[in-house]
Amino acid sequence: MTSKNLAPKTSNKVDTRFSLVNNLLQYPSQVANILQENEEIIDYDLVQLLENISEYMTKQNRTSTANFLINVTEQIQHYLNYQCSMSQAEAKISVT
Repeated sequence: MTSKNLAPKTSNKVDTRFSLVNNLLQYPSQVANILQENEEIIDYDLVQLLENISEYMTKQNRTSTANFLINVTEQIQHYLNYQCSMSQAEAKISVT
């Protein structure tokens, strides 16, 4: 599978996020590539969506899928937290 950037295919961010989640579920071995190629839509709204879907999957007794999504969510949260801390560090540097 060649992962493709999803953002140009649809203008609606919600649809784009659902497409991203669908790709993650279809190609679990390509998580890093899929996320990297769709970096512009990785945000806390995507984290919330993944959490909601994983919760739904748990209720449907699809624990493997839920655990996969939880793992991806944690990776994204670490990435976003890192980006935030880097932005704060850059802001401090430019102020001094």
